[in-house]
Amino acid sequence: MQPMEVIQLEPSPGKEASDHCCGDADDVTLMPAEEAAGGAPAFKLARVLELAAAVAVVILTVGVVSICTASSGDPPRMRRTTPYVKNQLFHDECVHPVYCRGPFLHAVQMSGVYNDSKTFVDMPISSTPQTVLAAFARIADRYQENNYSALRTLLDENFLPAGHEIARSTPGDWKQAPSFLQTIPDPNLRDFAAGLNAVWLQLVRRYNHSGLCPSCFSSLNATHPFVVPGGRFREFYYWDTYWVLEGLYVSEMYDTATGMIANFADFIESTGFIPNGARLYYTNRSQPPLFCKMLERYLNVMDTAGRRGRPQASVPPEFFARAVKAAHREYDWWMSGSTVVSFGNRTLNRYAISNVTYPRPESYVEDVHTTAGYPDAVRDRMWGDIAGAAESGWDFSSRWLREKRAAGSIQSIRTSEVAPVDLNAILYHCETLLASWLVEIGQPEDADKCGRAAREREAALQSVFWSAERSTWLDVNLTSGEAVGEVYPSNFLPLWVGLRPPSGPAAAVLTAAKQLLFRGGVATSLLSTGQQWDFPNAWPALNQMLAEGLRGLPGGIGEPIAEQVLRSLVDTAYCGWQLTGGVDGGMFFEKYNATHPGLPGSGGEYTVQQGFGMTNGALLWALQRYGDTFTAPTACGQAASERTIRAVLKAAPRRF
Repeated sequence: MQPMEVIQLEPSPGKEASDHCCGDADDVTLMPAEEAAGGAPAFKLARVLELAAAVAVVILTVGVVSICTASSGDPPRMRRTTPYVKNQLFHDECVHPVYCRGPFLHAVQMSGVYNDSKTFVDMPISSTPQTVLAAFARIADRYQENNYSALRTLLDENFLPAGHEIARSTPGDWKQAPSFLQTIPDPNLRDFAAGLNAVWLQLVRRYNHSGLCPSCFSSLNATHPFVVPGGRFREFYYWDTYWVLEGLYVSEMYDTATGMIANFADFIESTGFIPNGARLYYTNRSQPPLFCKMLERYLNVMDTAGRRGRPQASVPPEFFARAVKAAHREYDWWMSGSTVVSFGNRTLNRYAISNVTYPRPESYVEDVHTTAGYPDAVRDRMWGDIAGAAESGWDFSSRWLREKRAAGSIQSIRTSEVAPVDLNAILYHCETLLASWLVEIGQPEDADKCGRAAREREAALQSVFWSAERSTWLDVNLTSGEAVGEVYPSNFLPLWVGLRPPSGPAAAVLTAAKQLLFRGGVATSLLSTGQQWDFPNAWPALNQMLAEGLRGLPGGIGEPIAEQVLRSLVDTAYCGWQLTGGVDGGMFFEKYNATHPGLPGSGGEYTVQQGFGMTNGALLWALQRYGDTFTAPTACGQAASERTIRAVLKAAPRRF
């Protein structure tokens, strides 16, 4: 294979932002003029405001390179350079001197006042950003002397607790006993399923920004209630929502599901894309573009519900048209900028965040230490690849590392050098869906373009990514032109979007997939690196994707392995729940240990979280399909115990 050639897009002239999140510097009274004239604090504050203003004026727009982009309307902005402009939903682009970048953010994060970098950037400002920056300027000298007490006082006096503006919301469509529970004959497993259904009451939220100034919080507004993952993740996330929706459908919470689809349509209509999560600091990246697949499932589920006598579940034509246009616009966004690469005669996509010159605000300390000692150009490239890995959802994994067996380190990260098979399969599926949907809303020319794009990407998936020798699809290194030989559940994602192996017996794919199957579910890789998206962790969402893909193989040959995957997943989640209290407050975790059923997963930048939105959705999906034959395991304590689980929950994360 030939190495990649990046498609270059020429930006149109930039334009000045008409507004800034913290107002004009001239409007801020900082301190008496004589103090400003002679003191370093005023200079430091000027640096903060100068930095914010300098970045705020850069807004770039470019033409479109995709063959499936809209034939009319404004072209999407170039992605990966500066985030979006101010609008009624969001703050300004991510140059906020408190939440995104600048000396004040650096001071707070590097001080160690908060153990988790995410805590501070989730804290609303009780005063104003101007007040905060002026107060910081006055204590700057003392701060430089490592006197953090003044900084703590500033934070206590000007900030509210993390997540203060996010309130619990009782969903009006929640049911204590949705119909699927009656299909589970095993009483213990039925209690487990009822526990999953009850967790929605703990995870549904809505925003309450009353009493806060427009620039005093990092959360992105949403019109409708939403489901959060849980734990430190106080906001909703893009790809998590796919599995959240799957669970809501099983729980018959159609109104909540509709609202979440509408929230995403709002985001796309305002900005052209869906951010990684609903926070200002996530707006330089997205996550795997599953909106098309979300919409496909939503339409199928609501159609079925409508035919079962629930007319409120039907989809109005105007909602369908709006959602399809949003899906098309998001696809346009993905087909512009540095994510698009030319590989031989194929157009592929990758996760590539360009022009990143600052750490992730929510993982600030970790990123600073990861890149310490590197030249500025290398450091910025590393920060871009780190952000790209976060966009993939697999943050972090050996998939993105040159040194794949380097335990605990991500310093060899090269996300932008990889063409991921899963990203390209997801985009293929979106192109296929748009080719049909756009006809239905009266855009046949755009539909034809998407049909051609889907055929071309399918050819790429079945040639560039397929390995006849390994009987699976593989990621491709864009620099060397070679396939990445490691096995991951993502290798099999083409099955999930309806593709079939182009050569060899389909049964050979089963042999390849079984390498990842352990007693506690499908492992995320076979490499033990200390990263959370590697061995031995089993993520329920990946287990669900693989199982659903295997179920679709011709002749039902994948059904036995798919059932085994889901049985292992349900067993490990059941044991984790039972050993932490069961019906008296048992826990559901974001990830599990594939080799020890019931034990939570580990590794990465934070301790394992409980809740947990996407886990609950994947488990409910499995129970709806196999709950009538599955039974609760009876020997949970053989692989894990409450003591070992509590030890994992208390384990300190790897900060850097």
